Amino acid sequence: MSGNNFRGVSADQDGRFGDKMKKMIKSTKFPAHFETKVDMKKVNLDVMLPWITEQVSEYLGFEDEVVIGYVESQLRETDGARVDPKKMQLSLTGFLEANTPPFMRDLWALLVSAQENEHGIPTKFLEKKKEELREKREEQERIAAS
Repeated sequence: MSGNNFRGVSADQDGRFGDKMKKMIKSTKFPAHFETKVDMKKVNLDVMLPWITEQVSEYLGFEDEVVIGYVESQLRETDGARVDPKKMQLSLTGFLEANTPPFMRDLWALLVSAQENEHGIPTKFLEKKKEELREKREEQERIAAS
């Protein structure tokens, strides 16, 4: 016997061993804006990282560097592939559990906004910074007027 006489089908061809991720994506409801593709080359990720850290810490109750690093690595994929928010949400569910859908909804909205901005910064962050600067200027004017 030569040993090269394998019979049957490979795991790829057998219906019992299907792609679990595909099944989960089909059975899970995602926000409509997940259909918007984000080119991470247009996003200033360094501006996003403090928000990601803050949100993960808020959801978990402590700062988990592993989860934060995982989210960052998902967003920094260097092979030119676009990030798939559906797969990312399913991957993060083990860490953030019930908080994963709101986290991903907010994160993806910010990434879409950042992609559309010429500086790669979400409009929400720019507006917040403008408000802080305006309040600081008013405070300085009050001090100078006293």
